Amino acid sequence: MHVVVGFLVILFAFVASKYTSEELAFGGLVNPPALVLLALGPIGASIVAHPFSEWRRNLSVLLRAFRHDKRTNFIVASREMESIARAVRESRWQDAEDVVARAESEQVKAIAPHLLARLELDALHEAIASTSFGWMVEVKAADDFMQGLARFSPAFGMIGTIMGLVDLFKNMRDSASLGPGMAMALLATLYGLVLCYIFYMPLAQRIRTYLVAGAHEQRVIERAVNMIIAGRPVGEVKTAVLDGASESNGHAAASAATATEQSRG
Repeated sequence: MHVVVGFLVILFAFVASKYTSEELAFGGLVNPPALVLLALGPIGASIVAHPFSEWRRNLSVLLRAFRHDKRTNFIVASREMESIARAVRESRWQDAEDVVARAESEQVKAIAPHLLARLELDALHEAIASTSFGWMVEVKAADDFMQGLARFSPAFGMIGTIMGLVDLFKNMRDSASLGPGMAMALLATLYGLVLCYIFYMPLAQRIRTYLVAGAHEQRVIERAVNMIIAGRPVGEVKTAVLDGASESNGHAAASAATATEQSRG
């Protein structure tokens, strides 16, 4: 079904682009035919490539990525893991389950239930690894989704350029009609590049940042779970999670320094 809908959207993009070229005048950097083609074409191609269920899931990941704040997440996670550790230490399992149910930290909500399931140590680590891997696969799929939209945009920009050149050549004998074709040829490429590098690629980068931060949070929460199992003091569990924020900043700074050195080299 999504394939048919996607092709219909692409077809509508071409038809609407042709219609606007005949009905609406262009002016400056605003070219209605190119805008219509670039606004709808990449989306139609993406609908062909991705079922609607993937669209919902990928857009949900994008929304979570924009809501994510690394420092705030560590503070919230430390508070929630402290409450869970205290409840487990006092064998108040129902209270611990209530904390997990109300958890605001995404990673605590995903990983802590494995602790409360009272699994054997090997089974616990396997369950945590499976949950972490599933989360990373979901976020990476959203990254690929946005990068796909970014790749489609210059492609439709080139299609718009070819359409404009065809229209230009068709009206070579009528100098007054050369402007729309030339505008379409130039601005379609411009719009495609703007959509790719100013819109879709920054969204993909935001998701990748969320992926890196979330993966680090998972490791910190898993470390806190291991400390709870080992019977470490509740304060140490909280401190271990808070220290994760500093470690994350250190990793980010090291990565930035490495990238700088490579660019100089």
